[in-house]
Amino acid sequence: MTVRINLRAAVLCLLALVGLAAAAPAPAAEYLDVPKWHWAWNYIQGVTDAEVSAGFDDGLYRPGTVVSRAQMAVFIARAMCGGDSYVPRRARGRHLR
Repeated sequence: MTVRINLRAAVLCLLALVGLAAAAPAPAAEYLDVPKWHWAWNYIQGVTDAEVSAGFDDGLYRPGTVVSRAQMAVFIARAMCGGDSYVPRRARGRHLR
């Protein structure tokens, strides 16, 4: 079975999800390297609350780090499925956690 995804629609959905999550009340998770005055603070908190991205284990988000194509695929899958728990098991893989 082949699943075709319209990349533009997926990106628009991701941006909409980020925008909606960013409008939510202040989340509990905060990253040491992203102060509240950072231009992307609301968006970063939004994707964290939406379980699209969780930052790094050391408490940092590292907003300047380059995202690979594989990582972006995981972010889009999580955004489209409503978090990691709804992404099909085969798509998650142990190397994408």
